[in-house]
Amino acid sequence: MSGNQRDSQHDLILMKDQKQAKLKVEWKASEKASDKELTVLKQSYEEFWKVTNCRSRSMEYPDGVIVTSFISIESDGTFGATKTFPLHELEDNKTFGEVLAKLKPFARSIDREMLSAMITYAVELRKLGQFREIGTEELDSMLGGAFNQSNATSTHRQFENSVIEELSNYASVMNGGYDPKMSFGILLDTPELKRKFGDNTIGVTKYTLMELFVWGEEPPELRKDYKSNSYDMKLNKILQGWKNANLLVKKTEYYRLNEWIKNPCDGVEKERFYIIECPRVYEYIAKGEGVGRNE
Repeated sequence: MSGNQRDSQHDLILMKDQKQAKLKVEWKASEKASDKELTVLKQSYEEFWKVTNCRSRSMEYPDGVIVTSFISIESDGTFGATKTFPLHELEDNKTFGEVLAKLKPFARSIDREMLSAMITYAVELRKLGQFREIGTEELDSMLGGAFNQSNATSTHRQFENSVIEELSNYASVMNGGYDPKMSFGILLDTPELKRKFGDNTIGVTKYTLMELFVWGEEPPELRKDYKSNSYDMKLNKILQGWKNANLLVKKTEYYRLNEWIKNPCDGVEKERFYIIECPRVYEYIAKGEGVGRNE
C-alpha cells in the first residue's frame, strides 16, 4: 500500500453484489471524510433518497439539536414521503432497526447498508457545519413525535387514568405485595420514599408503559423479543417529555430516566422503575376508592 493510500484513516470498501453497491464505512469521530469519500457515500443512495440536516432548539432540547431528514425520491425525480430523526439517535445502534422499519413502507429501495451510508453522510455534514437553522415549531412539525407541554400533559393524563382503572395491579410499598412478574408498578407511599420522590409518586415498570403506549393491541407473541434494557424511540420521547414537564422525577443517574427502588418486596433487593407524579391517583385513593394490591 502506498503512502497516499495510507493517508486517510477512513476505510471505505465498496463491494458489488448482484449490481447492488454495498458500503462499509469505518472512521474516527474526530476525523472528516474527504470530498471523494463523501461522493462515494452519496452515490450509494442518491437515486432513492435525499439527506438533509437542520438545527434548532426546543423544550426537549434547550441546548439545541441537529435532526436529519430522509426524503424519498420517486421514479420521476420528484420528492415523496419524508421521515426525520434526531441525528444523535440515528448514531445509536439501538435504534437502527426501528428507523429501517419506518422507512421501508414507502421506500423505493432501502436496506441496512444503504441506511448506514445515509446516516454516515449526515454525520459528516454535521462535522462540516452543514445544516439549516429552523424554528421550534418547524422542528416539532418535522419530528412529528416531539413532545411539547400539551403532548406531555395528554399522555400523562392517559397514564393516570390507566393507573386508576388498574389500581389493584399497583402494590403499596408500605403494605407490601409487589410481585415482579404480575404487578404493573408500586405506590411510593412510605415516609422514606415520600421524602425522596415526593408525596404523590408512583413507580411504573417499563413493560407496563410499553403495553400502554407502544404495543397497543399487538398479540403477545409479537413481544417475545422484549428486553427491559432495550431502547424504544417512541417511549423515550414520551418519558423525556414528562421529564421536561416535571412529571417524571429524577434524583440520581441523570443519563437514565428510571431509578432504583430498594426492597420493593421480600426477596427482591432492588428494581428499576420510572417515577411519575400522579396526584389524581392519590386523590382517588384518599377518597377511599382503592389502595392498590394487598390493601
